[in-house]
Amino acid sequence: MNKIKIIFHIIFWICWVLFFRLITPYIDGIVEVDSILLQDGTVTTQEYSENAISPLPLILFGTIFKIVLSYFITLFLYRRFLNAKNKWFVILGILSFILVFVIEYIFDIFYFSSRYDRYDAFLSLWVRANLIEYVILFILISLFIFISEWMTLDKKVLTMEKNQLHTELAFLKYQINPHFLFNTLNNVYSLSQEYEAEEVSKSILKLSDLLRYMLYENKEKDILIEKEIAFIEQFIDLQKLRFSDEKKLKVNFKIQGDFNSVLIKPFLLIPFVENAFKHGVNLSEESIIKINLKYNDNRLFFNVENKIFRNTKSIAQNEGGIGISTLKKRLELLYPKSHKFIIQDDDKIFIATLILNL
Repeated sequence: MNKIKIIFHIIFWICWVLFFRLITPYIDGIVEVDSILLQDGTVTTQEYSENAISPLPLILFGTIFKIVLSYFITLFLYRRFLNAKNKWFVILGILSFILVFVIEYIFDIFYFSSRYDRYDAFLSLWVRANLIEYVILFILISLFIFISEWMTLDKKVLTMEKNQLHTELAFLKYQINPHFLFNTLNNVYSLSQEYEAEEVSKSILKLSDLLRYMLYENKEKDILIEKEIAFIEQFIDLQKLRFSDEKKLKVNFKIQGDFNSVLIKPFLLIPFVENAFKHGVNLSEESIIKINLKYNDNRLFFNVENKIFRNTKSIAQNEGGIGISTLKKRLELLYPKSHKFIIQDDDKIFIATLILNL
């Protein structure tokens, strides 16, 4: 808490004391009227006031209790349970009000009730005065929490918008990825020198389909997962062009479940596969990539496993594509509290697992 906030809080509580000192006579200055029979047989009335119920010392002591209550709720309970919708925050907050109210009452009985000849007058006036204070305090604390919740939500919205912009920029780079396009065209060129023109034309057609998907499907908010699967399969086929010996690269893509009409965000799964090829493939060694995709009971399971041939630190930062780190942010933005993203890395095998509740 900086100096400005401290000064503001001090001024607030000083105003609190002065305010209730000024309005106290209007709260508890109720006149008691007793009838008195005089010696001459006439009846008269005697008025007396119990304004002593709220002298300045009593208000000051009461304010101390309310300060403790206020900061206990706003600085401890609220931060402990993070938001006002938590049931334990509500329960403990109400219990705190009741407990402090009772403790203050007991304290005032011992130190201030002796000022009064009649205990019932003390009790009546004390309850009236303090109920008003506690109601006002409750309203102020509720207002503070409401404003805090609103400001927190506003910050989250700004953060989400910033992340969304970052993600969109990343995808704009990914839509026409020079690195990917350059490597693929080189592969197609090499293929044209070794195989018949029919194989070359098929590869060019696959590349065309990939580019079409990258350019146009990304504009959609949601796409059929079947399109993403087809994109992955074509991506795998083009990556295999790098290997003259097909036996050195083994890709096991296993699909289970009924994916009919299942929708996901575009480019959600391909970063896993791209990272596997980028860091789990070696042209001079046997490379194995295992890809498992399963859909059951509105839950999507996607798992990619590969050997590690490069520096593991670079796996999360894919220079050519979206990368795992960017994918994490995108998942948090698009599937908050409805996904699990698990990475297992033992320096030899890298496993990335995604579980989505759709």
